[in-house]
Amino acid sequence: MKKLLALLFLLSSCINEFSNINKYKNGKKDGVWRYFYENGQLEREEFFKEDTLSGESKHFNKNGQLVYQGNHRGGKEDGLWSWYHENGNLMIKLTMEKGVIVGKGMFYYKNGELHSVGNYKNGERHGIWKFYRENGELSNEGSFVNGAQEGVWRFYDDDGIISEEINYKK
Repeated sequence: MKKLLALLFLLSSCINEFSNINKYKNGKKDGVWRYFYENGQLEREEFFKEDTLSGESKHFNKNGQLVYQGNHRGGKEDGLWSWYHENGNLMIKLTMEKGVIVGKGMFYYKNGELHSVGNYKNGERHGIWKFYRENGELSNEGSFVNGAQEGVWRFYDDDGIISEEINYKK
C-alpha cells in the first residue's frame, strides 16, 4: 500500500510538471517548451512568448550534458551564448545582438586552456586577435578588419620569441 501511494504521488508530481510546459496561448507557443530524445532525456528547453523564442534556451546531448545555452529576444540570439565540449568544459563564449556576433569572442581547448580571443563587429572578426597553444603559450597575434587579416601578424616559437612576422595588406 505504501508503495502504491508513493507511486501515485510520483505520478501526480510528473503530471504537474508536464502540465506547466508546451502550452499554447491564443494558438501560439507560450512559456517553457521542452523537447525530449526517444530515451526520455531532455534535448532542449526553450521559452516562447507569442510563438517567438524569447528568453533562455538550452540544448543537451543524449547523455544529458549541456551542449549550448543562450538567450533569445524577438526570435533572435541576443546576449551571452556558450557552447561546451563533451567533457563539460567551456568551448566558445560569444555575445550576440539581434542574431549577429558582436564584442568579445573566446574559444577554449578541451583541457580548458584559452585557444583564441578577440572581438567581432557585425559578425566578422575585427581588431586584435590572439591565438594560444594548448599549453597556454601565445602562438600568434594580429589584426582583422571586417573578417580579413590585415597588418603585421607575429608568430611565436615555443620559447615565446617571435619566429616570423607577416604583413597582410588589403
